[in-house]
Amino acid sequence: MISLTVRWQSALPVKQALVRSKLGPEGATSADGQKTLAPETASYVVSFGSLPMQMIKGDAAAVKAAASLSVKGKDPITPTDVKAERQGATSATLYFYFPRTNPLTVADNEVEFAFKLNALNVKRKFKLKDMMFDGKLEL
Repeated sequence: MISLTVRWQSALPVKQALVRSKLGPEGATSADGQKTLAPETASYVVSFGSLPMQMIKGDAAAVKAAASLSVKGKDPITPTDVKAERQGATSATLYFYFPRTNPLTVADNEVEFAFKLNALNVKRKFKLKDMMFDGKLEL
């Protein structure tokens, strides 16, 4: 059994934590920190990993097609792009870019990230009310 993390990468609190871990407590004021914290307006970014490389070798289109975001009563959202970032020699984290064409709201209650490729079938639900930050839904 492998341990996987599914993270809403484009959420402001996640980006702030990444800046602090990479650049220190004052990193948000640096040029690199400001670039990381800049609002992502075109896509929701969900990261998924760390996956063994052999699980994701092959066709990038098949990996992209294996993921979706679902909200009850709405059509699933499919990613427009996927990128892989190596984590050492044998694993990678995948970054899925989902379009914000029909923005999610707190009224949607929850959104589910799903990834199904070969024998790997992962589902992770996010409660949108828990993703409020400073009075705003941060996705």
